[in-house]
This record gives sequence, structure tokens and C-alpha cells, in this order.
Amino acid sequence: MTKQSNTSNSQISTRTTNGKNKTMSKQSNTSNSQMNIAPMGVKNVGSLTERLYRETKDHQWLREFLQNSIEAGATRAHLGIEWGAVASRGVYRRVYSDDGHAMDLKELTEFFANLGDGSKAIGGRDENFGVGAKVSALPWNKFGLTIISRKDGRELMIRLAYDPDTHSYGPMRFDTVNAATGIEQTAIAVPPFLDTECGVDWSKVMPDFIREKGHGTCIVMMGNTVDTDTVLGAPGRDEWAIKSASKYLNERYFELPIKLTIDELNHADKSMWPRSEAETRKNSGSDEYRPINTRKIEGAENFITYPKQSFESGRLASSGTTVLTDGTEVDHYLWDGKRPEVGDYATRQGYIAVRYGSEIYHHTDHHNSYRSWSVPHKSVRRNLTLIVRPRQATSDQPGAYARGDRSGLLYCTRTSDGLELPMLDWAEEWADNMPDDVRDALRKAVGTGSGTIKDASYLKRLAAKFNDKWKIDKVDTRRPGDMTTNGEDGTTTIVSCGGGGNGNGNGGGGGGGGGNRKRRITVYPEYDGPIRGHRTQGEGGIPRFEWVDGAQFDDGVFATWEPSSKEYPRGVVFLNQGHPVIEAESKFFAEQYPNTWYEDVVDAVHDCYGESAVAAVAHSEHLKTIVSSDIVDNQMRDPYALTMSLLGLIAEEAMIAERIRELAITKKKKAA
Repeated sequence: MTKQSNTSNSQISTRTTNGKNKTMSKQSNTSNSQMNIAPMGVKNVGSLTERLYRETKDHQWLREFLQNSIEAGATRAHLGIEWGAVASRGVYRRVYSDDGHAMDLKELTEFFANLGDGSKAIGGRDENFGVGAKVSALPWNKFGLTIISRKDGRELMIRLAYDPDTHSYGPMRFDTVNAATGIEQTAIAVPPFLDTECGVDWSKVMPDFIREKGHGTCIVMMGNTVDTDTVLGAPGRDEWAIKSASKYLNERYFELPIKLTIDELNHADKSMWPRSEAETRKNSGSDEYRPINTRKIEGAENFITYPKQSFESGRLASSGTTVLTDGTEVDHYLWDGKRPEVGDYATRQGYIAVRYGSEIYHHTDHHNSYRSWSVPHKSVRRNLTLIVRPRQATSDQPGAYARGDRSGLLYCTRTSDGLELPMLDWAEEWADNMPDDVRDALRKAVGTGSGTIKDASYLKRLAAKFNDKWKIDKVDTRRPGDMTTNGEDGTTTIVSCGGGGNGNGNGGGGGGGGGNRKRRITVYPEYDGPIRGHRTQGEGGIPRFEWVDGAQFDDGVFATWEPSSKEYPRGVVFLNQGHPVIEAESKFFAEQYPNTWYEDVVDAVHDCYGESAVAAVAHSEHLKTIVSSDIVDNQMRDPYALTMSLLGLIAEEAMIAERIRELAITKKKKAA
């Protein structure tokens, strides 16, 4: 008899978790039975932990501790110093404490005996699932990470450490004696005790605010050896600066839902550190002398808006929100005036960042990033903060979500996952719909320059032709009079004087002979100032140009002429910084050169147009020998006529190209 096999219809008997047999076909994958599987374990935990640690960023451990505090419902947390080891061994260890809901014996054992948190499912996009704190702290605390938990009036401690023989991390086993039976046993969670090896009485570590609350947790970072100082953070990382932890948190969190304070040492030299907690309370009256400063962490929003009434040198001028087509919201904050001196514990000037929940990612103040948002000018960049708030991804909604190591954000669409954030798309759309207050600030910044013709030979030729026609009142400070000046921007000229003087070299001339002589005098423009002098006539010089806000011009007008005045004794051409011609020209030339040249290129464009305007006015003065002064002043220098003279572009663009070529040569020489 031939044995037949029909694998397509074969039946397989399996056992479900309730112990009952169930028969199902290989062809069927629609069974709702609970599969009976052997859970996958993790080997080489030490190697895995250290590899994951290398992928974390500076101070990541602090973020993980704080996030766990927030999720535990804490209202207060403190990063301080464990003073027991300071007194007994001269070792300064960091201790992090919070008054959140703590763990009992069962929870401590489950949480710290596993790499992941036993009470949470690993894999959700938004969960802080218990891996981060261990991964970010254990590799630089191989000697121990001691956790003390207070719950229901009972305190228990557990110590995670590294075993070099097995290359693994895990809870230490303590030898204990059962109080009821007297039998020796081992346990991983025990009541706090006097630890002579580590030089600390663990029962005295917990701060008063936790005992008053009735529950909370302390984590003591013990470093890689018994004598390791951990007060300056992880070794080999950029965490050693005494205010770096404060700065990290003030930049990482937009706002904090709990009160968090940090003890900052005020000196990097260990010999200057306080020897006891009591010594930290001493204060000679000088902030510089105080050995420790306890700083409250305010979060980024506080330093963006800086709502302190006592600060009067600057203020938040405006703010608002722009909603993009995909639902992303961009908050802008525009500062006006002097920035507060916040020291090294927060960001002082503007930046661009992405907010996800209460945390901030992708923090940058680089000019290239601002350029993509069409904010190239330095004076605006340092006063403008942009906070991007994308929609958070869900199972049925595209959006942003945090990377597993919490070092950045990723993006998913309906068809793709693990994508970079579409920052350039957001930037382009925001720039196309730029808020009016930001656009106005850019226009003002672009056009704040002023000047006159810079070409020395051309300036000399113009001056020779027209200076004698532009006589203006000047102040001669050598002679008494009623005019005032500030003594600046003086012009030295040679004038003729009579015969011999009185011989003292004062005023009229030197001693001796007769005949005509010449002498130099310096005259000054008339200003309100402390110096008085005599009114005289002097050369007016070449007019100036000044870029001003476009609101001062009629529609379409690029330039206007103002004759000699007290403020502008040589006359001035006002130029419209918001005119579409100058905006287009600035963009055209800026796009042809490196981003780092942006401001220099735009300045060159503005200077060339300003000089062209001044030259047009200067040359029109010569026409007064042909036509009446009224025609020159009221028709040829009319705003619309002056505007038309600047719209040829060809001459200006040739001058701009040459000016930038000279700029490039200068930059190359400096680089060499």
C-alpha cells in the first residue's frame, strides 16, 4: 500500500495557553486562539546596553530621570549631592530625587531585574518604556546605581551594578538575616543600611520633601569605582561644565510640569568644593564666593518670553502662530531691545526647534537653517525664535514621533515610516506666509544702512565740480559764537589770511613778514552739542543715502530727495528698503554666493544702489547751469523721476558684480 501525504490539507494539533487542544489547518491564519510561545530572552545584556549608551546624547540620563518623574506624577524633583560620602571619603556623587509614586518590593524587583519596564509594553511610539534610564546611566556607573524607594511608609533600596566576569548588568544580591527566623538569605531589595564600603548611610539619603510627601525615589550615581566623583556627569562626555545640566534642561523642555532644582557647584576646581552640606549655607555676601548655587529650572519658554517685570532693557515685541497645510503649527517669538544676560544656564538668543509634547528637539541657531526660513539677516536671527509643532503620529494619522533613543524626531506618512522631518517643506510654506511682524523686522534690518559714494577718485571728481555750489553753514570752533556742534565729522580746509601776525602763532599767523599767507582750519557740521563756535560757510560735500522703512513712501516710489537740513547738512537720498526691485536684486545676487556671504552681498547691493542715487542727485546739480533750479529741484529730483533713474538695473548690476568680485578677493586673502 502506497503511503500518501497531502501537506496542503494536513492537520496539526496545538496546545493553547488554556491547556486545551485545538486543531487548525496550515492554510488557515484566521484563528483567534492565544498562541503558546516561549518568550524570547536577551543575551549579552552588557554589550547591548553599552551599544545603546553610545547612541545616546550628552545628559540623556537626566532627561530619562526627569521623564520618569513626570510619568510618576511627581510635583518636585531635585538634582543634588550625596553628602555622606563627601564627609567619609571625599567623594562627590550626584543624587536625583523626586516625590512621585514610588515602587514597592514587587515593583522594584520586576523593574530592575529586566532591561525593559515590566509594567509597560515596549514598542509604542510615545511610551517612555523604562529602557532609557538604565541604558543612559549604567555604563558610566558600573560600581553602582543605587535606588531608594519610599512607599506606604516603608523604604527599600536596590543597587544595580556591573559584573565584569559575565559582562552583564543587574541588581546586586545582599546577604541578609531573616529577623523572625534568624536564617541567612539573599535579597535584591533591602531596607537602607549603613554601608561602610561606600561610605554612606543609605537611610539618611532621602530628602525631607519626600518624607513629608510620604512617597518618592532617590537615585545615587556611584560612578565606575568607589571613589569616583559623578557630580559633573558622565566621563568622556561634554557634561563637565558646572551649569551644563541646567542649560541642557532649559533647552530640552519648553515648559516643566514639576518644580525642578539643581545644585550647581560654583567652581570647577575640586579643592574649592564644599566639604559638607552645612558649608553650602555659608555666604559671605558675594555670589562668587558661594560654593553652591541652587537653580530652579524654568524651561525654554521662560527665556524666550522673559516675563520678569524688573527687566526693562528689552521685551517680547510680538508672537503668533502660523498653521501650515498639514496641520503643523509654527510659533514665532520676536524680541525687541537688549537680551537679558542669562549666563550659561540657558539659550540667550533666538533659535529654531521642534516641540514634541513638552520637549524640544532639533535645536539650532545656524544661519543656514534660518536662511531656509527666509530669515537671513543676523539682527533678526538673534531676536527671532521659531518653535515648530508638528502633529503627533498615531496609528491612523501621519505625523512626528520620537526616536527610540529620544535624540530626535522621525516622521511617518500613510505609506512610509522612519522619515526625516520635512523641515524644508515647512520652512518654505511658512516663508510664503510669513507673519507681518517678522517681515517688517526683516525690511528694517535690511535697510538700516547709510553712507555716501565710496569710490575715492569718483568722489573727488564730483566734489571738485559741485562742492562750491553746495555751501552750507559750518561751525568754526576757533572763534566764539552761538552755533553748537559735537566736534565730529569735521572738514579741514586751507584758507587765505592777511599779512604777518603777532608772532605767537595764535589765530592769524606766525610772527614776522607780510604778504598773503595760507592756514588750515577745521570746521564742523552744525549739531546740538557741547562745543560752541562761529558761523561760517563751508563745502557741503556729497549727499548721503539712507535706507528707511517702506511705509514712508508712496506706492511704487524707490527714492526721495531731501535738501540740506540740520540733520543732513549735505542733503540725503532716502531709499525704500521694501521696494520689490531691491528685494529682487538682493535675492538674485545672494543666491549666487555661499550662505555665509549673505549679509556682505546684500550690503554690497544696497551700497551700490545708494551710491547710484547719490550720483544722480549730484550730477543733476550741474544742470542748474542749463535749466532753472526750480525744474531741477521739483521735477528732475521728484520721487518718481528719481525712482525711474534707478530702474535701469544694467549699470547697477555691473557695479554690484564688480563690488562682490572685490569682496571675494578680500575673503580669499583672509582665508589664506
